[in-house]
Amino acid sequence: MTTDFRPALLFDRLLLKGCLVDPARLSIQSHKGSVTVEPKVMVLLQVLAERPGHIWSRDDLLNRIWPDGAGGDESLTRLVYLLRKAFSSVHGLNGLVTTVSKRGYVLDATVQRETLGQPPRDTDGTSSLGPPAAGEAPPRFSVGVLPIEEIGETNEHRLLRDGMMRDLTALLSRSSGLNVAPIDSSAYFAENHMPQSQIARALNVRYLVCAAISKQAERVWVRVELFDSIDARVIWAEKYEACIEEYFRIQDDIALSISTAVSAKVKTPRHAPAQRHRPFDLDAYERVQQARNLRLSYGPETARQIEATLQEALALEPDNAIAKAELAVQMSQNVVSQWVEDEDATREIAQRLISEALGQQPNDPDVIASAGIVNTMFHDPDSAIAYLSRVIAMDPNDANARAVLGWQRCLRHADVSGL
Repeated sequence: MTTDFRPALLFDRLLLKGCLVDPARLSIQSHKGSVTVEPKVMVLLQVLAERPGHIWSRDDLLNRIWPDGAGGDESLTRLVYLLRKAFSSVHGLNGLVTTVSKRGYVLDATVQRETLGQPPRDTDGTSSLGPPAAGEAPPRFSVGVLPIEEIGETNEHRLLRDGMMRDLTALLSRSSGLNVAPIDSSAYFAENHMPQSQIARALNVRYLVCAAISKQAERVWVRVELFDSIDARVIWAEKYEACIEEYFRIQDDIALSISTAVSAKVKTPRHAPAQRHRPFDLDAYERVQQARNLRLSYGPETARQIEATLQEALALEPDNAIAKAELAVQMSQNVVSQWVEDEDATREIAQRLISEALGQQPNDPDVIASAGIVNTMFHDPDSAIAYLSRVIAMDPNDANARAVLGWQRCLRHADVSGL
């Protein structure tokens, strides 16, 4: 095991092989262009860059990238593939990350870190790439939701906290005209202990939502603040207390209050996100969040765990449309991946589940997006395009729905706008 690595990631910009790597912007730039990578892909590169030329074992990398143990070999292999693709497809660099058989991976490059106030320089002493454009203000209607904290010293309600972060991000995304940072990016910067002003700059948002939650017996407390990164102050704060059954109402109220606070700040009328009217079952909700967390380390065994977890959610709350929709998605993906014994029976169950979910919640963006993915998996591009187009109209910030919609448009109509 490697013992002399840094416990926390550094956000220095790096120069390697003529490319400028900017972790805060998740970007890799060169004179050939720029590519944006996923947060975990950037973490992999940051770790490898700590000791270029050193053989990092898979275990060491897994421990650094997923300190909570959520990662697996398949997830790491995927990150390595995406990192290699980022350097080769745009910048024409191959062999930058090499595999050492039965040992691990090596970053085969000289890495130069940006010194304070100076851009990285090439070996000839000339500045190869200047810093990104500075001084540009973020969009006026822009917000990021930071990971939800737990009030007190306990850490008993992680799934509830994960769910609130996802739900608030989704609700705000559906508020007319509000630009919302992707949840993975918000979590990435927050987990690396960057100051709020730096997180906002990295996410290119003006406002940050900071919240903390506590639950005792059947009651829940939520404390929320809205931080303005331009004025460097909290412009709105509120505390909520209610029975756990009113959890969705609390989330709706928070989203409405944030949208209203932002609009008041810039003196512009806003359209509030739609209110939800469905019961809340904590045990079922936590199982849905657990299934979503499992997707971060995806593979055959994880797929089985996701399916079992969602089945448990439905056993607790048989009319949970979200659980039905997500189970339909998982089962459709299992069919495509050939991870089931009876494909026809699994396909039939998945189609029944998504039909029931649509019948119960015909206007829920999550359910509609799931219908689009199920139809994508089952090779019905026209239906997939119809469902996913509805989702984008309701939630322009849904990156996954937008990506699948683009894929289907390219396949079905050779539509280059899908790219």
